[in-house]
Amino acid sequence: MRGLVLRWGGFLANVLTLLSGSAAARAITVALTPVIARLYRPEYFGVAALFVSLVTITASIGSLRYDQAIVIPASEAEASRLAVLSAVILIGVSMAAWLVLFLAPDVEPFRDWHQKLGSWYFVVPLGIVVWGMNTICISLTIRGKCFGALAKASMAQAGGQGVFRIVVGVAVSSTVGGLIGGFFVGICFALMILLAATAYRFTDKATFSGLKRGDLFALARRYKEFPRYAAPTALLRNVSGNLPIVMMSSFFGPEVVGFYAVSSRLVRIPVNLLSESIRKVYLQKAAEINAGGVSLRPSLIKLTVGMLVGSVIVFGPLSLAGESLFAAVLGDRWATAGRYTAILVPWLVAIFVQAPSSVVFIVLKEQRVTLLLQVISVSLGAIALTIGHVCGMSAEATLIMFSCVGVLVGVATIACGIYIASDYSPPLARGT
Repeated sequence: MRGLVLRWGGFLANVLTLLSGSAAARAITVALTPVIARLYRPEYFGVAALFVSLVTITASIGSLRYDQAIVIPASEAEASRLAVLSAVILIGVSMAAWLVLFLAPDVEPFRDWHQKLGSWYFVVPLGIVVWGMNTICISLTIRGKCFGALAKASMAQAGGQGVFRIVVGVAVSSTVGGLIGGFFVGICFALMILLAATAYRFTDKATFSGLKRGDLFALARRYKEFPRYAAPTALLRNVSGNLPIVMMSSFFGPEVVGFYAVSSRLVRIPVNLLSESIRKVYLQKAAEINAGGVSLRPSLIKLTVGMLVGSVIVFGPLSLAGESLFAAVLGDRWATAGRYTAILVPWLVAIFVQAPSSVVFIVLKEQRVTLLLQVISVSLGAIALTIGHVCGMSAEATLIMFSCVGVLVGVATIACGIYIASDYSPPLARGT
């Protein structure tokens, strides 16, 4: 009993460390958003949201998800080499992205993106590199249990991004450049903190001692499930999450996308505040549980039920008073974003509660299941948005259909996670 308390006590301590950093970061975002919202017009937010969506969608497969494998190896040298492999692949993907953007500015949908983004269109590959390196460093800090560095990085990102946007909006001009520039400043601040905690991985002699190109190829083959299943899954997950921004920018224009982007960003604050911290720590904990030959089912069910109960408390007020809250805090012109918030709450609750199940798929190497679920999610989401556009529905009616699709996929994800965790026989259990 004492050992169990100590193990889960450490888990809770790590969760609280990440939670405190994430809470501070979200508090900074909430505190600065009313100022930023009054400095920039909704259509500027729409264009900036399109830029960030293109970056995050592509960066999600920038390292072919080898970064997710960093927490798994027993050998520290192998984990470091996975980080090197991830960085090499990331650079190659970003160069390929720049080539595609450069050669196809007059081909749809690139032409539409080029028209809306202007010169920022060609800066997308740089964003892919910065975002991808940040993701690699996050996996390294999780493996090293450097949760304090993760907390500091979250705060630095939120503060750097918000302050830069305010300074540019007040001192220079209220343009798209201020919003996109803030994105880069924030992510670079976070990256510097994470690199300070993980840079030794890239300079350690054990990482490169006797390392040959063939060793990286062998390492890539050993963890081939990640590019084969996790990479398409991550791509589809990011496409699903950013689908309204990308598609609605063509269907309804930048202003509607701006309302949606601000609504989604603010309503995701409680989602990310809790689910990201729990997911990161549970990833490390689930790997330990599985390596010890214990089933993940009890911990998965306990965590999922707890998150479901908590979501009612967290998201209830947002669904009931979204419009009046947004108008009061951000200004009357943002009341529409408040209506979008009430629509998106069920979808975001589903995203929140399914987080532990996604960890189970990673630890048990069942990426095929998440791949299938993401194919279904993206397909149904795209169909819902297209039907709304073709039938001449309003943006709100279209988002209602999209939110319903997200809820259905979330329920399916949780059911699959519990089923797989119940059916899976841990290695030590099979050997007894």
